[in-house]
Amino acid sequence: MQFNLRRRYKSFLSQRGSYAIEFAMTLPILLIILSGTIDYGWYFHIQMGVINATGTAAHAGSQIDAMIDADRYTPSPIEVAHAVANDVWTASALPGVPTFSAAIVGESPDQDIVVTSVLSVPPLVNFFGTTPDIIDYTSTWHMNDQSEHSAF
Repeated sequence: MQFNLRRRYKSFLSQRGSYAIEFAMTLPILLIILSGTIDYGWYFHIQMGVINATGTAAHAGSQIDAMIDADRYTPSPIEVAHAVANDVWTASALPGVPTFSAAIVGESPDQDIVVTSVLSVPPLVNFFGTTPDIIDYTSTWHMNDQSEHSAF
C-alpha cells in the first residue's frame, strides 16, 4: 500500500512542469478572446449611447409644434433635436463628440424628422484591430402636430 502511494506521488511530481507548459500554451488564446470581448463590449456600450441620444433627439424634435408664433421665440424642431442630442450625449459621460444633424423631410401633414449621428470610436484594447471605428445611426420620427392652425 505504501509503495503504491509513493509511486503516485512521484508520478505527480514528474507531471508538475507539464501544467506550466499547458498554461503557457493556452494563455495567448485566452488573452485574445478576452481582449476581443473587451473591445466589442466597449464598442457596443458606446453604440447604445449614440442610439439613445439620436432616438431621444428625434422624439423630442417630433413633439415640437412646427408653427412659429410671431409674438415669442419658439425653437424649431431641428434646434430642439440638436439641443436634446447634445444634452443626452453629455449626460452619458461617454468619450468622443458625435456629429448630430437633423432635417425635416416631407410635406405637412406627413412630415418626419430625421436625426443622424456619426461618431469616431477609438478601440479600447485594439489587440485584434477588427472593431469598427465609426458608429453612424439614423432615427426617424413622425411629426406629431401638423394640423393647419387658424386664428379665431
